[in-house]
Amino acid sequence: MGFQFWWPGAESNCRHADFQSAALPTELPGQECYCSITNPMNHLHLLHQMMRAFAQDVVHGFTLIIRNGFALLGLALLCLIITLNLRADLRAVAEVRLRDWLEERQLESDVMLTDVDAADRATAINPHDLNREQAKVATWLSTKYKVAPEPISALVAETYATGPQYQLDPTLVLAVMAIESNFNPFAQSSVGAQGLMQVMTKVHVAKYKDHGGELAAFDPITNLHVGMQVLKDCIKSNGSSEQGLRCYVGASVPDADGGYVRKVLAEQKRIQQVAQGFKVPLMSPSTLQMMTDKVESWLPNPFGRSKSESQD
Repeated sequence: MGFQFWWPGAESNCRHADFQSAALPTELPGQECYCSITNPMNHLHLLHQMMRAFAQDVVHGFTLIIRNGFALLGLALLCLIITLNLRADLRAVAEVRLRDWLEERQLESDVMLTDVDAADRATAINPHDLNREQAKVATWLSTKYKVAPEPISALVAETYATGPQYQLDPTLVLAVMAIESNFNPFAQSSVGAQGLMQVMTKVHVAKYKDHGGELAAFDPITNLHVGMQVLKDCIKSNGSSEQGLRCYVGASVPDADGGYVRKVLAEQKRIQQVAQGFKVPLMSPSTLQMMTDKVESWLPNPFGRSKSESQD
């Protein structure tokens, strides 16, 4: 025979269970409600009601905490206002401190919003400010070396303006920059050459003293001037551009420069042609030929013969 629990005065949905109640027969005359322990749905319904009551209690508790917190905050503000009204000296001190804090915040905001000197510190100019010859050179170099035209334009303008002061052809200086660093002002070689012109900073420390020290090697314009001074001294002491370039790169004999002189002079010739208005390819003919030969070596020969046999 099944047993059921009964709670006197319980609601019709039997929400409240007292598992300590006595087990009664299935049928008890005159009772209001029965909840069978053999029915799982009653247990699920009871659990649902308990969780719901717990959630409601938690929400109600948080509501009371927030409400009381705002009440305490309002009370504290009221006390503060009353105190400041009663104590003129405290009110004056509070006003001064608040005004100073607001002025400091305003100054910080003004500094961030009105830093117009940032553009003046940048090594960059509008390419349209250059003359026609320099603009052509800047555009070609910017495209070939994938550098923004504004900084390239600044370097081209500076080189054309100050190169003659060092008795140097501006196109030669630009070619040295191109081969040495690809116009990367933060480049550094494995032996310690730094900046646009890849100057050995540790060797030429004295030349950077007038510019604030060794860290000036990473300022593009300063590195350019120091590099031009070093190149000028090399050419002057060795008698020619070729020998001066070998001295600049640290090669004592022609075969030890790794083709450096040939690369610089070839790039200078291309820059000169661009300045004269000629249409110059971005790649040198030797590079194009080498790439063509490489591609042809990958393609199958339709006659089944090698390239040398076909030429024979």
